[in-house]
Amino acid sequence: RGKELENDALGAFERLSGKKVKGGCGVWVSDVNESIALSPDGEIGKNEALEIKCLSSSRHLQAYFEKKIPSEYEDQTIQYFIVNEKLKTLYVAFYDPRIAVLPMHFITLNREDYEEKIEYNRDYQIQSLKEINRLINELNSF
Repeated sequence: RGKELENDALGAFERLSGKKVKGGCGVWVSDVNESIALSPDGEIGKNEALEIKCLSSSRHLQAYFEKKIPSEYEDQTIQYFIVNEKLKTLYVAFYDPRIAVLPMHFITLNREDYEEKIEYNRDYQIQSLKEINRLINELNSF
């Protein structure tokens, strides 16, 4: 459902925010470790990006009223800042055309508000990748 609605959501975000978004951005790869990557839903200039969520109607409204990202998507949003060290702002847009009065809303995440989580998740990923590579090398030695 999310992939099917992504272009409509991107257009709705542009209309609501007044920002021009480049979709179909491919894959971003970290300068720190090429195994750390993500596929952004949209780029806005050099230091802003867009993540689109097309959730159930109840989750769409829950995100609006609570003004926060559902916990199961928090690591995904932090990943944007890990991969792109120049990223200052991530817009997480929620789109559900079934909610006629509120088909689109978004939450703005700023890098400075998440520095601790960014650092923790980045360090965890780097250490995990080191351990995975160690295990692969060990298995390849047989």
